[in-house]
Parts: sequence; C-alpha cells; structure tokens
Amino acid sequence: MENSNPFSFSKASDYTDEEINTFWVDIDDDFVRKIIDPTSKKSSFILGGKGTGKTHLLRHFSYASTKLRHPNLSGLEIIRNDGFVGVFLRANALDASRFDTSNENEKGKWQILFAIFLELKLTENLLDTLIDIERTSTDYKFNTKGLLEILSFEISQETYFAQIKSLEELKIWLKKASKKINTAINNYAFTSTLDLIPPFTPGSLSLKFKKALDEWHPVFKDISLVYLIDEIENFYSIEHQEVIQSFIRYGEGMTTFRISGRLYAIKTYSTIGGGEENREDVEFKKINLDEKLKELGAKYKNFANNFIKQRLCVKKLIPLNRLESFNIEDCFESIKSSNYYSEFIDFLELDSSQPHVFVQNFRSTLLKVPKLIATEEIDQIIDLLTSNFPILLQKHNILRFCKDYSNKDSVIEVAKNINQICELYIENPKDEKCKSYDDSYSHWSSNLIAQLCRENRKPVIYSGFDTFVKMSSNNPRNLLSILSNAYDLAIFNNLDFINKAPLSIENQTKSVLSNSKFIFEQDSNYGRPSDIAQIVVDRLASLLRTARFALNIPEVSPLSVSFIDDDLSKNAKLAIQSALNYSFIFETSSGRPDRNSERINRKIYLNPILSPKWDLPIGRRGDISLSAELVNAIFDIEKGNEFKVLLTRLDTKWNNPFTRDELLLKQPDLFSND
Repeated sequence: MENSNPFSFSKASDYTDEEINTFWVDIDDDFVRKIIDPTSKKSSFILGGKGTGKTHLLRHFSYASTKLRHPNLSGLEIIRNDGFVGVFLRANALDASRFDTSNENEKGKWQILFAIFLELKLTENLLDTLIDIERTSTDYKFNTKGLLEILSFEISQETYFAQIKSLEELKIWLKKASKKINTAINNYAFTSTLDLIPPFTPGSLSLKFKKALDEWHPVFKDISLVYLIDEIENFYSIEHQEVIQSFIRYGEGMTTFRISGRLYAIKTYSTIGGGEENREDVEFKKINLDEKLKELGAKYKNFANNFIKQRLCVKKLIPLNRLESFNIEDCFESIKSSNYYSEFIDFLELDSSQPHVFVQNFRSTLLKVPKLIATEEIDQIIDLLTSNFPILLQKHNILRFCKDYSNKDSVIEVAKNINQICELYIENPKDEKCKSYDDSYSHWSSNLIAQLCRENRKPVIYSGFDTFVKMSSNNPRNLLSILSNAYDLAIFNNLDFINKAPLSIENQTKSVLSNSKFIFEQDSNYGRPSDIAQIVVDRLASLLRTARFALNIPEVSPLSVSFIDDDLSKNAKLAIQSALNYSFIFETSSGRPDRNSERINRKIYLNPILSPKWDLPIGRRGDISLSAELVNAIFDIEKGNEFKVLLTRLDTKWNNPFTRDELLLKQPDLFSND
C-alpha cells in the first residue's frame, strides 16, 4: 500500500479549493444544499461537533470552490445558475481577541471597531469574487461607476473614496482601511489611546453592498448574497457575537449569513447596544448538524462507502475498473454470529482443561447464599444450565437463571425450565415457545461475548465496517479517524488490506482502541471545562462498564442513562453541558417518558466512538434510570467519594443477585432498570 494515508483527516480549513471539490461527496438528494439553503432570505446557524463537516459544507458553497466545478462557464453564468453568491470567511482570521477590553467604559468603542473590521474583511472577500466574475465574464458589461456611487453614500471619507474608479482600487482602499485599524490596535498597547475615526458605520458597507450589486449588473437582482462565516466560537466575547446578531437582524433580506460553529458556540442572541434578541425561526434558523446526520440512518452507510471510495481513487489505491465492484466491507474481518459465535469462540482459544471462568464465578456466587440455595443443589443447577450446550448459551442460561430466580420458587425447577427451553431453542429457534429466550439472547449476546473476552484475558473485540459506521455516529471525521488508525497500523505491519487479505480482528480492535483513547485523552484538550467533562464521563463509563460485566447484566444495553433534570446540582448541569459540548456524550431529543408520571426525563448516552476505551457496547437499547443521588454523584465534580461508594453498592447488587442484603433493600430508588 501507499505510505500516504488516504484516510488522514486534515481539517477542511487546510484544504485547497480544489481539494474541497475533490473530496466532496453529497449524502442524499441534495441533503447538504437543504442544510445550507443558500437562496433563503433567512440566516442560519449550523452547529455541530468536531468532524461533522461544517467547514467543508460552507467552503463547498463559496464562489471560490463553485467556480472550479464549472470551468467552462463565466462567473456571471455560474451565480445566475446557482441563484446565490457565497463569500467565505473563517472567524479566526480576524483574531477577535484583539478587540477585547477590560475597561467597561470603552467596550462599546471596541465593539464598533470590531464590527468595522469584520465588515472590511467580508467585503474584501466579496470583492475577490466580483473581480473574478468581471474578469471571466467578458461578454457582459458591468456598471462599476454606479456600484461605487451607491457605496460612496455610506463612506465618511468621501473625498478619497470619490477617486476610486475600479473594483481593484476599491479593494486597495479596503486593505488600507484594515491596515489603519491594525496599526491603531498595535499603537494602543503603548499609548492606551485609540486614535481612529471609522470610515463608515457598522452594517452600512457589507449589508448594503447588495444594493450596489443590483446596480452593478441586473442579474444580481435575483441573486442572494450569502456570507459564510466559519467557526463562530472564535468570536469569544458577548460583544463580538452581538455584532453578528446585529448583522443578521439588519440584513433586511438583502444579505444573509450561514454561520457554523461548535455546539457551544453561540453565547448570545442580543444585538448591539442591548437591543432586541434575535429569535429562532423568526430572524434565524438553528440547525444541529449532528442530529441531521443521525437522521440519515442507513443512507449514511451508502454515503460512507462513496466518500471512502472517492479517497481511495484519488490516492490511486483502487483502479477505476474496480470502482463499481469495490466494497470496503470486504477489507475487514468480521465476527460471524452463526452457530452461537462458535467460530469466534474458537478464536478465543478457551482453556478446556478446567471449568470455564464464568462457571467458576457462578458457583462461587451460589455458595455465598447457603441459606437460600442448598449446597447439594448447586452442582445440579450448574449441570442443568451448562452441560452439552454451546458456550455462549451456557452463559446465557446462567444469566436467565439470575433473572428468573426467586426465593419463592424451587431453584431446581427454574434451572430445569431454562434447560428445556434451551434444548428446544437449539432444535427450532423459531418455535413460538422460544420467543422470550430468543429475545434475551439477541439482547445480551454481544455483552456475553465481551464478558468471555475479559474472562479469558482477551481484548474486547470491535471489528467489521458496520461496527465502525455505528461507532462513528454518522460523523465523517470519526469514521475517517478509525480507518486512518487502521491504515497506519497496516502500513507498520506491511499489510495491504485494501487489495489483499482483510485486516484481522485483532488489528481492527487495536486500531479502534487507539483511536478511542486519542479522541478522549488528547483530541479534546480545551482547559478546565474539558477536564471536568473527562472526569465525569469517566465516572459514567465506569458505571456502564460495571453493569456490562456484571453477573446479572441490567435489562438494557449499558450505554444510555436517563434522569430528572430538576435533580441535578449546578455543578452537575455544567459538567453535563461540557460533556455534550465536546461530544463525549449525546442527548436524545425525545428524552424518556417517566413510568410514574407524564414527565419526560433527559436521556443521554456515551459517544460510541469512546466505547473501546472502557470495553462498552456501541449499540443502544433502553436506558439505565438514575436516581437523584446517583446522577449527582456521577456528574458533580465534587462528589467523587460518594460516587465510589454508590458504585461499590451497585457492583455488589449486580454480582450477587441471590443476596437479600438489607442495605440494598432499603434503597429501591438507587437504581432501576427498564
């Protein structure tokens, strides 16, 4: 294979315009255009976690990228066909922190200066587009004089501005105006005096430029002017974001904005000077890109296949004649579930010279309760549940016994019933009498496989392209990061899993584990908030891991939890928000209905890309309901010791299902299962 990794995920901001187009793959039925909606008269915030493609989306709709997709058309023809002209600007290009001040009396002055500087940069990028349109549209006439006359009414430096005769000269004027601001800011550090008169009032240049464009050429009367601002989180202060909110409010349908950012990017909806707040679905739309991607369902897998093939073709790792037949799934070994995962269990190379670890542990647990289960009955119970059954069904039968056990029933009869239904299930899995058994086997088989791995000191396995897609949560960067790790490992071991033998289960597991640790430990270093998020998410994962590897696994897949929002302490609320901001956890918008009231509880789940770090599942089924005491012990940074105590109690409860411990019985609300 090539040493150049085709799955490396350089930031889209580092791509050239050519690469933005080269790596572009639409998802389905103009999915992305519907997100950007470039001809809409309403501005929008497009928010999402790292790697959801926000920068790529905005740059794809910029004129600089669009023109490369239509090399045979003039600039004017391109925008007439598209119905909009997109002007891209990265927020960090402004170095917004330079416009911050601790002097409350001067904040208004610095805010205006920031607004002016932002407009200069937006307009400068717009002029790059207009100059290219004019250069490539030689068959058309442009009224540059009329454009400049309209703009001159907004400029305070009329004498100098009147000398401008072309777009190129206008761009030079903009650059000089920006330089004056930069010089004034630099001088302020030494003089503490801001000696500068703005050349126009905020909003009068970039927002009203649309009127000048209509005069420049009639085509623009039907064209939307869209400013595409990326990474709004780089506008750190409330004052900076009030500028953006003001521009959105006073664009008056002439000029609109598509503004991308992380989930926590928006700090205010207020406008400059304490004006009215902008309202969602009135002045702007807000789009959660993570949620939109999750809604794709199975369509995302098709998209993933296409953009992976696109990358492999660009790197010439698969020839064009293989493009249609190539299937990325064939590049990875996967676990076969047939015959109760017998092939995988053979792979584990379990020691058959002595009883399996899980049988020994089960026996030890039964011996702890001699008053409830007679010692002489234990061998009979174990024999009924395990003898002559496939190993995975043995584990499943023991779990069923834990679920079905009651000190009111004969333990031998419980074991006999499980024995009989298991024999029937092996003979005819579709028998209606086996439905409950089949359901529980389907629910718990992946957890039982994980337990087998751990009991035999093997890594918990994650393999197969479908697994990677599920782990990525429909986030393209997450999927690329897994494949990138796999490719690097293959190169190191001189393996070609693209064109030769598929990558082994062991190497896939190493890749996803390495990736999981990187994302959690190194790729999310944002200071104290992210440190707190890491601590509480580690507690949550510890709880979920304890549940997954318990003798009596909870009824649900241990990945999701639910709780009452009003139960949360202030610290817990802040920590959960931080964990959501950094995509360590996700929240389901529908929540979970409370069984005892009409209230909808909050429901969150661990980002599956992190599951390998704690040997957790990647699929969700139900949720673990947390009491007020437990949810605060997990998410309140100051309650670490309380969490340890509660986790120890839960560990005892789940691993001793036959114990009637008075302490546990007195705390029925500590933990409940669906």
